[in-house]
Amino acid sequence: MADCNLVLIHRGPEYVRDFEDISRRISAIDPGIAVKAVGPRVQSVIGDEEWRLPTLTVAFLAKFVAEIRRGPVLMNHQIHKPGQHRIFAEAGLPSPPIALFTPGLKLDPFLFGEFVVLKPIDPKFASFGRGVQLFRRRRIETMGWNDFPRDHVIHRDRNGFIVQRFIDIGAMIPIYRVLTLFGVPLYCWLAREKVPRPPVPGTDAEIEKLRITNTGDFRERLRCNDEDVLELARRVGDAFPSIPLLGMDILREERTGRLFILECNPGGNTWHFSSKVTAGIRRQMGGASLVGDRKGELLGRQLLIDQFGAFDRAAEVLVRKTRQLAS
Repeated sequence: MADCNLVLIHRGPEYVRDFEDISRRISAIDPGIAVKAVGPRVQSVIGDEEWRLPTLTVAFLAKFVAEIRRGPVLMNHQIHKPGQHRIFAEAGLPSPPIALFTPGLKLDPFLFGEFVVLKPIDPKFASFGRGVQLFRRRRIETMGWNDFPRDHVIHRDRNGFIVQRFIDIGAMIPIYRVLTLFGVPLYCWLAREKVPRPPVPGTDAEIEKLRITNTGDFRERLRCNDEDVLELARRVGDAFPSIPLLGMDILREERTGRLFILECNPGGNTWHFSSKVTAGIRRQMGGASLVGDRKGELLGRQLLIDQFGAFDRAAEVLVRKTRQLAS
């Protein structure tokens, strides 16, 4: 007999099997929790009688039509990069300093160092490294709008760029991605280049043409379980207690080995176990070039699930949250 409700609102049809699986695992752990997993367009979630029970709602997106009559709602939503970095700073998390770009800005040389990265705030521009560019700090301090090429994305959103200290992570551009659910890691991979990046050159023109992000077919992804990376991910998750899912990008400085949280993608579109837009990631991880796209995608998906027992971990943390917060 159920004594409380857990409502899970996922992002759509491709997520159904995952959340049905997680729901079954929750029921096996704690039969007193009635679990209902629905997509964003379902309005009537549970019946009138069931609303009499304490309820927790966990939504993996900000917009949905479900009628929630009681209990807290924990949901994913976008937080722009400056907002994320304010939270990082307040939580004492290691993160590269940032400043909003405006012509004539002055940057503390101690905080920002010799090189900085210009990047868009809007994730639509920053996807796949678009608009992300390396500059010498002294050069960016002298630049106005007309110093950027006419086709530069900065002209599409002049109020939406930040300057960030450049963390040199090495020629293979290795970046950790950790997915957490309420601070519990579900998977962790290391993305790196297949071919080394050239050394940081000397002239401003050469520096500004250098690719510093790993993109597309140039990279490979390897599962990893570096404990210091996972511990930092847990700390980042604790700094965002009301946001369920975080897809964190973590850097390791090559010279010192220090870790930095770059961003955490709180919008929620980071469930790479089944998302259509990340099918290519699963294929690459599953060796699709050797076994074919379909089998490679299935193998890559299973590798992500099996790494830490992702769906078991998800069920366990959702049971804990429900018992803590349902009201």
